[in-house]
Amino acid sequence: MMTREEAAARVIEECFWGDYRFDVTSLLAHIDENSDYFDRFLIDRIVKNARHPSRLLEALYGAERTLAMIPPPDRDRFLDYHNRRRALVRANVSGDYSDPAIQRWVWKSTIEKHR
Repeated sequence: MMTREEAAARVIEECFWGDYRFDVTSLLAHIDENSDYFDRFLIDRIVKNARHPSRLLEALYGAERTLAMIPPPDRDRFLDYHNRRRALVRANVSGDYSDPAIQRWVWKSTIEKHR
């Protein structure tokens, strides 16, 4: 299991490119404030840019807070790449892969990877 400090260091490395100035201590302090605004900002950066967003989010926020900040996908809407990543992160954290859109995307990605 990854520590919060290790996860924060990876987030800084993978998700920020000098456009914001964080160090591990300041990033963790912001997370501990439980600001919905900051948490949405950071979770969005992690989902968009991290190699393994589910692991990082669980280490930094825990499953309950992560699921509260990532709403379930709208089944009637087309899921673009970013929204599919958000939906898949939510499925990974919750362990619930029952949504048909998630099943199709995971299956399709798995098939394409092995071609």
